Amino acid sequence: MFLDEEAEIAQAPRAAAEAAAAIVPLLNFPDSAPDAEVITKLATTLSGIGADVRLDALGAALSRPDRSHAALRRALVLWLSEPEIVAPARVSDAMARGFAFAGRNPDLLRLYVPRAIALIAAFPDRAVGFPDPQHLRAAAEGGLSTDVDSDLPAHLRADLCDGLQALARSVERALKAAPALADSRRDQISSPAARPA
Repeated sequence: MFLDEEAEIAQAPRAAAEAAAAIVPLLNFPDSAPDAEVITKLATTLSGIGADVRLDALGAALSRPDRSHAALRRALVLWLSEPEIVAPARVSDAMARGFAFAGRNPDLLRLYVPRAIALIAAFPDRAVGFPDPQHLRAAAEGGLSTDVDSDLPAHLRADLCDGLQALARSVERALKAAPALADSRRDQISSPAARPA
């Protein structure tokens, strides 16, 4: 084992403790907190070194069903689906993480799906950071929660399921096109016409 690997292993518990402390203010937001306020605090907390560890800590905290954390979940879905997060891949697998934070909640998925459809169309080269098409289809085919406090009418639930299916198809198409796109870019870079004289 190399010294830097040993140092990384030794630092892991400290990094996890610091991440847990950093996310406490986010977990304390009431469900009714305004989106802008929570997103601002979220963006600050998830910037800089160790952001992935803090995001993982949030994921672990939100996997416990004892509190809804509605405002924080909404903010996470919105922030992770911002073009300035997705386009430069500032957060690894941002769209997959956003889908996970939305869970089976129809209200959160209604925020997520239209943004995701627009983003996959705009940035198909980021398809690997989107949810697996099979997971999207599973959510559409009966995975939506009926036990959350959602008054979403049946026809809007049906629209949401259609949106999830459309997103699955779009992600699939983008993933299939990704190797061809990479080859095309590589050819452009290596062609004599692309090089400066």
